[in-house]
Amino acid sequence: MSEIDLKKQLRVFVINREKDEVRREEMTKRLNDVGLEFEFFKAVDGHAIDARNCPEYDGEKRRLIFGRDLSAGEIGCLLSHRSICLKMIEETIPVAMVLEDDTHLKPELPAVLSGLLQMELKWDMIRFLSRKKVLSGTQRRVASLTPEYDLVRIQATPGGAYAYLLTLDAAKAIAAHTQRNWLPIDALQSRTWQLGLEVFMTNPSPVIVDNEVPSTIGDVRFDKKVEISGVKRILHPFFRAWFKWENGWNKRREYKRKQDFDEKLALENGLGGPQKK
Repeated sequence: MSEIDLKKQLRVFVINREKDEVRREEMTKRLNDVGLEFEFFKAVDGHAIDARNCPEYDGEKRRLIFGRDLSAGEIGCLLSHRSICLKMIEETIPVAMVLEDDTHLKPELPAVLSGLLQMELKWDMIRFLSRKKVLSGTQRRVASLTPEYDLVRIQATPGGAYAYLLTLDAAKAIAAHTQRNWLPIDALQSRTWQLGLEVFMTNPSPVIVDNEVPSTIGDVRFDKKVEISGVKRILHPFFRAWFKWENGWNKRREYKRKQDFDEKLALENGLGGPQKK
């Protein structure tokens, strides 16, 4: 698929806060360098709104399971990604790539995108995750996109929503699940069994998160201090243990449930035999 076909078949959205002009300039250069057309999407700044009282955020459930609220930055991030899904629904956009403004793009990105858009395999979301722990984890190859890039299914439920492709069906599912939500957007994307979506990842990733710039979400999201009291504090450890068990059991069950399907895909795509890594 040529570059001009990519322009016709793929909308590229870059989430960016209005005040982050330097990041906008950097992303403009990076996307121009790889030859992709794009548009900036105005991010929701969670610090500029009453984030914890927004109707899309279920703080009660979040506090009961995690002992504390999502940060204002996490809620803003969630709302930004949700807004793109709503835009896709409103404008009937069949497929889009979403980038956050702290990413580096490899020169091979257009070729990888072309390979994904030409596939007969029906997918709902392709996540681009660059952390070594994720790339080296349990996975199955289902197709080769280029000589260097494979399409894989992973067992883990990793964080990271800085780069992904999604279809209109995926946008509808995420929009529905974020009408009232208590998870960060990347945690929700990892729960494929909850979303009911066909989600894959490329290995390696043609998009790399920029760890040199501070996250606009903020580091407070890594604070695990429990901020509830009374009966909720007593109940919290039980709900937290249940969530860990439920998440772990479902990710393993879903990975196992897809084994025959994935092996069939691998054979159809000329890989042959089980493709575990």
